[in-house]
Amino acid sequence: MLLSTFALFLLPCLQEPSEALQRALISDDVVARFSAAREIASGDARTEKWLVNEAGKGTAQYQRTLLLSASLMGTSKTYELVERAARKGRKASPVRAFALLLYGSFHPRAGENASQDWSRGATPFEQACLLAGLLSRPERMTVEPWPSLITGEKDQALLALLDAGRRMNGEEALGDSVLSRAVVFLTSADPRKAALPAVDLGNPKGLGHPGLWRSTARRSPARNIEALKKLALVGDHVGLVLCLYEVSPDQRQVLFHHYRTRAVGAAERGWLWGAAGDLGLELPGPEKSKFELHQVAGILGLANRNLSKAREVARAYLDLARETFQTDPSFERQWAAGTLLALGGLEADRNLLQTAFADASGLERQRLAPVWKFANRGFEEESLRHYWLQQWIRDLGGSWVGYLDAEGPRWTAYLLTGGSLEALNREGLSTSYAGLEILPKDYAIDHVLYGDLAEFLLSDDYRWMR
Repeated sequence: MLLSTFALFLLPCLQEPSEALQRALISDDVVARFSAAREIASGDARTEKWLVNEAGKGTAQYQRTLLLSASLMGTSKTYELVERAARKGRKASPVRAFALLLYGSFHPRAGENASQDWSRGATPFEQACLLAGLLSRPERMTVEPWPSLITGEKDQALLALLDAGRRMNGEEALGDSVLSRAVVFLTSADPRKAALPAVDLGNPKGLGHPGLWRSTARRSPARNIEALKKLALVGDHVGLVLCLYEVSPDQRQVLFHHYRTRAVGAAERGWLWGAAGDLGLELPGPEKSKFELHQVAGILGLANRNLSKAREVARAYLDLARETFQTDPSFERQWAAGTLLALGGLEADRNLLQTAFADASGLERQRLAPVWKFANRGFEEESLRHYWLQQWIRDLGGSWVGYLDAEGPRWTAYLLTGGSLEALNREGLSTSYAGLEILPKDYAIDHVLYGDLAEFLLSDDYRWMR
């Protein structure tokens, strides 16, 4: 039940991946290649040995795919592969550019030696790839000498990457480019930060970036709830669901009930329900005989505030969750249902989870492991429970964090791939914004590197603030 397509190809008795999986690693389809790379990353020590021996061989495209496996596998030996590929060079390299992005995103020592890491990039584009990776740990790139190194380049694109790190780290942006202003709008969705003065949000027709980022920006004074109700949740206005964080506490429940019958898309439903749970609002029981992922995001968000209340709400959903866990063909939906079964705390559901975990392998076993531990009261320590609940909410795209997990990488993808054929043919990047594409690129607009960059940046593997 819980085996993915590629898990069938990766058997622990083999020293190297099957021929089918290896063919996928050299596919021209980036989705197939990266899916195979993730499955490789879930392998054992023998797979690691194969990966180490294979590194550096084949085409640049193949090497980038193996570097993704190495980064996700996350052992000392595979991190060494990534660091070696990200070493300093005299001229631009499509392998090094991708390696620098992965190095900044995953390597545990990335960013610690600023001058050494900064010199790895041979061009501003490669330096931008490194900084884009370091946005996963913004606290590293906002302390000296990083700011001096970046501002010393007098490059607005690099400065905007620093501003992204500064904003996530609770500091003010330094730049005034379209890129930097867009970062300010994006990060204002974080309710821990001060709202933006409404007068500073500018004319929506002259923004130079997606209108969603403006409509979602949290502002002061707050928008009028009656005016918000008159706006349809379509186009750039879908982000208005995050106004739950903007309006006064006494208006939040009313606005939630208004929006929950009008939000249609999966993304905005996740943001809305995740925010409602995060804010401790009253969550209704299931209204249809259908298991909905956004409702799980809301219940898990509530669990982070009030575990006993969330468990009570979850029990109204257990029949649907149990059916989904046992019969749904999608592992993602099974996994989400499993989190509710774990939260519900019934013995019969723990047995279901135990059987599923025992039968699972590869990536699916990794995903189920903390759910199984949660079901067995393995997260009694509050900080550990909070960490995993927050990770699961992010996996479901819930609340303001889910919004930033989606739109922050989109901003990065515009910066690194904007104007390329890959971007123009990809949903979410197809509308060109000159102000977001000011970074000089090292390669022609049809280079396959941009496809690899966009696929990684817009996947769940890349996040601002891990």
